[in-house]
Amino acid sequence: MKTAGKMEEEMLKHKRLFVSDMDGTFYLGEHLLPGSLDFARAIYRHNSRLVFLTNNSSRTPEEYIRKLV
Repeated sequence: MKTAGKMEEEMLKHKRLFVSDMDGTFYLGEHLLPGSLDFARAIYRHNSRLVFLTNNSSRTPEEYIRKLV
């Protein structure tokens, strides 16, 4: 059986870019979904990038940036 660390290594080994939707995938409303922050940290630990996309135009890009920092 693989440990979470080994599974993480295999998943991230050859990937340099991850794209994620925002609302309902990374957070819901005003709250991060469980595991979201750990996932983002793992991506950065492996020198990969995480890019967020959204089809929700109710906020400005600056508002989304403030939400994520």
